[in-house]
Amino acid sequence: MADRLLVQKTNITDAAGEIVLLGVSGDSQTVLSVSICETAGAAETFSLQHVVAGGGSPFYIYIDQPLPAKSTFLHNEKIVVDDTDQLMVLAGGACDIDVIVTYLQQDD
Repeated sequence: MADRLLVQKTNITDAAGEIVLLGVSGDSQTVLSVSICETAGAAETFSLQHVVAGGGSPFYIYIDQPLPAKSTFLHNEKIVVDDTDQLMVLAGGACDIDVIVTYLQQDD
């Protein structure tokens, strides 16, 4: 299979957060950008984590990052997600945050 350019869209509504990118066994995903937009009109905070498959402590890319009301945060540095590792966004509480992840899925 050839490399594919893909997008994952996720809405986050509470502190439990959501997986915004789930890796694929046998492939690598190169994240090109992560767009995080507050849509409810209230200031929020968020954390972006790289979670290693099989458990263990997550690695924070951002922790308690402020997200002003009706604003967008853009991360456009590359992140590599191997195999079934994942990216997760957690919010500081009840919220309405849209996350868009663009990435290149590559055969290993």
